[in-house]
Amino acid sequence: MKITEIHATAKRVFNHPNECFSELHPEVMLVALVESGEDVGACTSELQAQAEKLVDEHAERMFESISKTGKPWS
Repeated sequence: MKITEIHATAKRVFNHPNECFSELHPEVMLVALVESGEDVGACTSELQAQAEKLVDEHAERMFESISKTGKPWS
């Protein structure tokens, strides 16, 4: 089997800090092409780590925006 593409998804679910029964669902999906000779396992781990970092940064920006404007986007 030849793996040529990797998809990594990271998602978080948080309660909205100002609203009852409301949740925030930041999610990121990354896609990478695997070059010949690359270690697929190492590429997958790196891509997943990048997706996790990006979704956490996105969630942080959402909470900052909510604290400033009351909305999860600016």
